[in-house]
Amino acid sequence: INATGGVRGADGTFFQLELIIQPVSDGITIADAVNQLSQSNVIAILGPETSNEVLNNLQTLQSLSLPVITPATGDTILASDTTGRIFRSRAAEVIQGRALADYLITDLQIQSIAAVQLDVDINTAASLIGFSTAASALGRAPQPVLQAQSNDNFPQIVNQIVLTNSEIVVAYGAATNASEFYNRLRAGGWEGFFAYNQA
Repeated sequence: INATGGVRGADGTFFQLELIIQPVSDGITIADAVNQLSQSNVIAILGPETSNEVLNNLQTLQSLSLPVITPATGDTILASDTTGRIFRSRAAEVIQGRALADYLITDLQIQSIAAVQLDVDINTAASLIGFSTAASALGRAPQPVLQAQSNDNFPQIVNQIVLTNSEIVVAYGAATNASEFYNRLRAGGWEGFFAYNQA
């Protein structure tokens, strides 16, 4: 954008853009980051990344009175925002779930689906429910639908999936859990397709 002249303001003046990065780590909270950004005269915020980060810090983000563009996909993010300044840069989980169900059932003609929630996070549960509802509406309700309370449950869940011999496993949860679960499925001899929303 800057190489082509920048952004033209309402009065015709061209402005160059500058990216100010404020990481949230090593004891720096989102509130600290927002405070730093507010002192930097920014015109928009990119982030936070996860639905929990957005929802847990919504008032802090709204206090900036700036557009907040987030890749978080939680279905309740926009409904929770009363300012109209929170924008998603990716489709909501419910839309992604419908698209995945349609692709698997309509395009690939998958007959048997296992759905797995790899942790106890409420957003993970909402994602799995959205997908399961969409698949059921297309006549292919996932069976079995399983939830791991912890990674210690993975061996039992793998055994169930191997026994049911589902064509595909649709998994939701943290990436580290998905990786471990996938490897356990393959080591257990399961040879089907694997779908994961954060691959």
